[in-house]
Amino acid sequence: MSFNQITGGSSGIGKYLAIECAKNGAHISLVARNPTLLEEARVEVLKFASVAEQKVSCFSGKFLWLGICMLELIQFNTQWM
Repeated sequence: MSFNQITGGSSGIGKYLAIECAKNGAHISLVARNPTLLEEARVEVLKFASVAEQKVSCFSGKFLWLGICMLELIQFNTQWM
């Protein structure tokens, strides 16, 4: 069983990818800014779980998003050094 972390997992391509991973038996960690949409996506993704033991967890919040933005800023800045 694989483990997948998907950013932007509350809608669109991220949610589609999470559903496809669930169909293949993966544990999934969804990350997104909107906690309400994220929980709705988690419930929907679990409907496609192919194994009863599969886990779908959610991570959201201002501090999480700030951390992701800071990492992207650091990566961007190091490319120019």
